[in-house]
Formats: sequence, C-alpha cells, structure tokens
Amino acid sequence: MSTPRMSHNLFKLALIAVFFLGTAVFQGCDSMMSSNETEQEIAVPATQYDKFRHAHLLDRAIKYDDTAKKTGDGTLGIVFAIDPQKVLDRYKVLDRYKVLDRYKVLDRYKVLDRYEYENVFNGFAITVDDALGLAEYNEFLDMLANDDEILWFEPDFNMDMPTSNPFAGSSGQQIPWSVAAIGGTTSLTRSGDNGGSVDVDLYILDSGVTNPDLNIVESIDFRDYANNSADVNGHGTHIAGIAAAVDDQDGVVGIAPGARIHNYKVLNDEGGTDVSVAIAAVEHILTKKLAEPSTPMVVNMSLGEDIGMTSYTALDEAVKAASDAGVIFVVAAGNQGINAETVTPAHMEEVITVGSYHAAGIFSPFSNYGVHVDLLAPGEGIVSLAPDADGTSAHVQMTGTSMATAHVSGAAALYLAKRPEATPAEVRDFLLGKAKSFVVGAPTGTTSQSVWVGEADATFRDGFNAISFAGSDGLWDWKFDWKEFGESNGPSKGKVRVSDSSQCPTGMCLRIGGEYEGSKNRGVYRAVNLSSASEAYLSFNWRRHSDEGYYASKPAILEISRNGGSTWSTLVTFPNGRDGGDMNAAYFDITSYASADTRIRLSTNKAGEGEGYLYFDDFQIDWKD
Repeated sequence: MSTPRMSHNLFKLALIAVFFLGTAVFQGCDSMMSSNETEQEIAVPATQYDKFRHAHLLDRAIKYDDTAKKTGDGTLGIVFAIDPQKVLDRYKVLDRYKVLDRYKVLDRYKVLDRYEYENVFNGFAITVDDALGLAEYNEFLDMLANDDEILWFEPDFNMDMPTSNPFAGSSGQQIPWSVAAIGGTTSLTRSGDNGGSVDVDLYILDSGVTNPDLNIVESIDFRDYANNSADVNGHGTHIAGIAAAVDDQDGVVGIAPGARIHNYKVLNDEGGTDVSVAIAAVEHILTKKLAEPSTPMVVNMSLGEDIGMTSYTALDEAVKAASDAGVIFVVAAGNQGINAETVTPAHMEEVITVGSYHAAGIFSPFSNYGVHVDLLAPGEGIVSLAPDADGTSAHVQMTGTSMATAHVSGAAALYLAKRPEATPAEVRDFLLGKAKSFVVGAPTGTTSQSVWVGEADATFRDGFNAISFAGSDGLWDWKFDWKEFGESNGPSKGKVRVSDSSQCPTGMCLRIGGEYEGSKNRGVYRAVNLSSASEAYLSFNWRRHSDEGYYASKPAILEISRNGGSTWSTLVTFPNGRDGGDMNAAYFDITSYASADTRIRLSTNKAGEGEGYLYFDDFQIDWKD
C-alpha cells in the first residue's frame, strides 16, 4: 500500500507558500555522499534567515530531469514546521491548512503537496516549481522567512546503496560468521538450532523486503510517486535477513529469528530517497506507537547523510519525537570514514549508532567513527538474504555499516522480547553493558565494544583469518594450536592447510584433504578447557569440493573426546558429493563432552589428486557456567 497524502484541493497549483525540506536525496549508509560534494551552486538569499536551517544544502534540494542538471526547470523540495499556537491565536481554531490557504497564488511559482506531518512535528513537505524555468527561489524563501506562523524550513537530500556480490545458495541453513561471532548461537533463541522465534516488531526503513525466509507482516511503500513495496535493490532484504531471518532449515538465520518484519520502503530501486519520504515513515511509526504505547518497536535505519553540521535536521526532529514516545532507533554510522558528528541521523543522542568491524576483530577503515558511535558490529563480507520471488532463499554478501546496524537491531529485539516495557535509554544501557571490548584499530575516541547477544560466559573461536594453525579470535584461549596428524606439511601447503581458496566465502578457511588411496587419515585436532561448563555448544560452517566424491569405506568425520583423546565419539559424518553454493551450517550441543581436556578432531581422505577437499570456517565453542 502507499502512504496517505494531503488533499490536492487544498493546494492551488500556484500556492507558493509552503516550506522547503528539500529534495536533496537521502542515501543508504553503504555509500553516503559527503555534504561538500556538491555538483552545482545555488544562490542563497542574501538575507540570513534564522529559521532557514541548513541553508548550505539548498543546492542539493533542486531536482532536474537529468543528472547533468541541463534539462528540466529544476523543482525545489521543501519541508517546514508551523507554530500551532500562532495559528490558534490568529484563526481561533487550530486549522493547520490555514497557513497554506492564505498564501496568495503567484504566477511565478507552482506548489505541489507531498506529505503532511502531525505527530513528529506540525508541518508539511512540498515541491515548488519556478514557472520561469530559472530555478530561482529567493522570493519564495523570503515569504517563508517572513511568515511568523512558520517555525523553520530546510532542504531534502540523497544516499546510495552498497555493491553486492551474489552467489548461489546451498541447501540447508547457514549460520553466518557474524551471527556466531556476537554470540548468536547461545542467545535467547540460540540462532541455528532450527527453533525459537522473537515476539517483537522490527521496522525496516529501506529499499523494501522480499524473501520467504522472513516473517513479513506489513509492507508499505512511502514514496509518493510509487506503490510497490517489493525490494529490487536488495539492500533492505539483506538487512532484514541479518536481523531476523527465520530459524528453520533453509536460507540463513538472523540474530532475532522470526521477529515480525514491517517492510517500510523509503528508498527507490537505485537506493536513493528524499528526506521527506523517510520522515513520512517515521510519522507513521509514531502514530502507531501513540495508539499502542505498550507495544515495543525497533526501527532499523541503515541510511543517512553527511550534512557537514552537528545541528539537527527535520529527520532528526522526527526521530527524536518518536524516540521520546518509546520507539527504539538503531542507525548506521555511515561509510565515509569520517567523524559521525555531522551525519544525520547517526549524530543523534536519542539513537543507537553502529560502526563496523572485520571478521578478524579489526575496525573497518570505511566506518564512520567518534563519540557518537555507540556500538560496533560485524560489517564486512556479511552473508544474508537476497530478494527472491520464486520460493527459495537466495544469499548475497554485502559490506557496510548498514550490515553492522542490522546485528544491533536484532540484539535490541532480543532484549525487548524479555523486557517489552524497556525504554530506549534502557535498551541502549543494556546493550552497552553486555557488549564485549575486543575490536582493535578504532580511531581515538571511538568505542572498541562489539554488540554481544550470547548467554555464554566465554567463547573459543577461530575464523582462520591468517595462514596459521595458531588462530584464536574468540574471548577465551584454546589449550593449544591446531595440531596435524597424518602427513604433515604445515599450515600454508599440503593436504591440511589454512587456505585463501575461492571456496572460502569469508576469505580464508581450513582445508583438509586425505591421502590419495585412502590408506591414511589426515586431519587436525584442538583442545579446550570446559571443566566449569554447565552448557557448551559447537558451531561452524563447512562445504565439500569433490568431483568424484569420498570413499564410502572411509568417510570424512568430525569427532569429539572428553578425555584428552583416549576415546573419540563421532559427531557427524560428512556426506559424499560436491557443494556448489555457499557453506553449510553445523551446530551441536556438546555439554556431555565438557571436561578439562575436551578435544575436537576433523579428518578426511580424498578421492583423487586435487579433489575431495573439505573446507571449514568459523569454528566456535560457546559455554556458560
């Protein structure tokens, strides 16, 4: 459905009066444009208007028919707020349209209505056309500035989406490395155990959401020029999948599996939008919150813009009003590698602003930074859902603070499932208190804390981020490095190695191949101390690569020992064959094997030279006392 708009009979074609909250286009956080990257200078009136906010963005609020700005008249987008008390004093009744009706129709300007705002602030969004084709609006701006019933007015701008790298999905469900890395496998719903869902509403303000692996309960297209909430771009579906993909046996699994997704499309298919469109969505959310104040709501805004100033915009005013009413906003810091203090809405105190880090726990160089960044989350090479209308759950990999933000939105939803009455401040305090400080390389003054949703007390993890058997990027140290058995060639060559093969979606992973005729086992093993664990869980991703398959007489296996390797139990026998897609997920409850010397062993043989390999990644053991 499309969002309601103002009645056209209230706007004469030449109704010059309304205010400008600009047509500058607002963009998704995976490629926000800096405010000083302007393409054309538009003259700002010499008079300095106290209520003309963000006048430096005026040139970015002019729309032309082509990107070279050579055709078309150049229409001006405007958003303004009115003073209800002055309207009441003048007309003895609070009729907001009186402010618009009393403007005289001018021959030069045509005014078209776009949106009416009532709850986020009292105001309107319009477009203004200079009938002379000169795109000169000084006279119009003078009228706004001199109208004592208008509180403020300002321009409206644009954002882009990230470049995605699609790859074919495999059968079965995948636990993305990023979900496991922040404790998702031991969270409230234990992402990846094919069960559990989160009873919370999650609003995705993005390019649309389209995938059967999501619990979509509402879809609205807020663009005033379209009525199609489907996701063509892919950004919105990817975000929703990270936050809340259903925990079944297909697709991927999200941080808050099965949370109710409200698909609020505000971005066009190229990833841009006007700020007034985003404000319209926030207006709708606030209206719902006021009608149902006890219903928890989480809003994911993986979009934003560098405006070059720290002062609030109209969008910030709208978000603040909704936050004050109890709506939780999680916002991307942005990808310009700058201080987030000038990025709207990331610079707001009322939102949870999220930066990005790599699988190795290193702060992403593209991520915006500074004191306004509240939390960090995985944002590089993130696997999630792609739009798919044929009943399958395709996967795609994307990078950006947009992806990081979705992890924190899922974390907020998990907390609200337990504490639905929590305020935005309480949600933020909880997430900050639970966060783990392990990210390195963040600029001075920027947090090193990663969001954490696990209920485990500690984590053993190896994401194989270096050509070494000594990897350890969890919160606890393994007893010793990976040790080989069978023919030993070292970590960088041979049948058992850490590989940077194209078979590793995250860049590097463990590759194991057995001896040619299958007369020997080859593999690796490693040990952990789980002596105090009351619960323990093992998760990892894996895939096969073999043209001929494995010998059935000696299949590839994963084993576990609770007595230092004296006896072994088989956890899984990997099937023969070849995987053509991304990695498969594996998840095991290993509580019964917890001891002071719990060991994990992987072994396989290969069916022919250069074939028959198994690839493993993101080995993780989570445990709690």
